[in-house]
Amino acid sequence: FDASTGYNMMDDHIAIVSSDSTTYSAVYIDDISITNAPDCLPPSAIAVGTVLQDSAQITYTSNGIQTYLEYGPPGFVQGTGTSVTASGSPAWLTGLDSNTTYDVYVVQMCADSSISPGFGPVTFKKSPCQPLNPTRKSRRHPMNRQ
Repeated sequence: FDASTGYNMMDDHIAIVSSDSTTYSAVYIDDISITNAPDCLPPSAIAVGTVLQDSAQITYTSNGIQTYLEYGPPGFVQGTGTSVTASGSPAWLTGLDSNTTYDVYVVQMCADSSISPGFGPVTFKKSPCQPLNPTRKSRRHPMNRQ
């Protein structure tokens, strides 16, 4: 809301309006909580890109002065995972275990040195390592018969 929409920037109220009366005859809202935004807003748009044998590419959008990725098992509590500094998006997580599922959050440091809440998680699973072709037998080239 701003002055152009008729809000005087002084009253503390919120209006919820439904303009589609053909679908719903009533709108019920309960337990609304309004809190101040954090000083440092979290990054956004976290996604998993390429997943290789022991690494994974993580993309995100951040406008902070420093970005961190924190990863761990699904459902881990932020602050208890493995944290790495990311130098930009995309970033790579390396040294990952195969056949393991990970949750990843992205966190940024803002210009005032405050740290944002984590954004995420995004979840991915490292597949188990597979031999290239375990049933293939060595054969000589037909031109090298001896």
